[in-house]
Amino acid sequence: MNRADWFLIISSFIIGVLLGMLFFYTTFEAEYLQNEDLSRLNYELETSFRIVGDEYGGCMRGQSCSSFEISYDRSYKYFENPAVNNAEEGKIPLKLWKEIKDNIIASDVRRAAIKRVGNCASQTDGIDYHFIVSLDGEIYNLDTCETQLAGDESLRRTLQFLFTYFADREFYEEEYKIKSLRDILEDTIQLRLVP
Repeated sequence: MNRADWFLIISSFIIGVLLGMLFFYTTFEAEYLQNEDLSRLNYELETSFRIVGDEYGGCMRGQSCSSFEISYDRSYKYFENPAVNNAEEGKIPLKLWKEIKDNIIASDVRRAAIKRVGNCASQTDGIDYHFIVSLDGEIYNLDTCETQLAGDESLRRTLQFLFTYFADREFYEEEYKIKSLRDILEDTIQLRLVP
């Protein structure tokens, strides 16, 4: 093959890629975004169970406040330091995920989201925590400073534990590790039966 043949093959490939991208962005993506069923399904999945957490207060001075986001499918993004924009990504162990989900569902999240006025750790250089919890289509703003979350010890400890877990995942790895084939099968069956 000579140079003209190579030029023809490469230019055909580039034009094909550009036309494919044009077709995708003008036809498929526009149709997908306008499809109400897909939009509703995506919203239902995202709000079925999701947790976002942020630290604030004294840690802001050193720009070392961490944050995380856990999606309905147990996948997470964890930012240990906001000055460094690299997120650690992975999946929460199924055993931990079920524990957290059960504790949150058993709690009175609606009551914990009620506003309150009082002294906060962040006012004296301590650390407070803000969480956004999506549960069964409802979104709750929970804060250890501004809401009644401070009064719900069990729910507060459950949510704050996530920061402890992300800071030292290796330490908790053994505790949340699935031990046997039976555990794996039970977890798989439960995951498929219970949304």
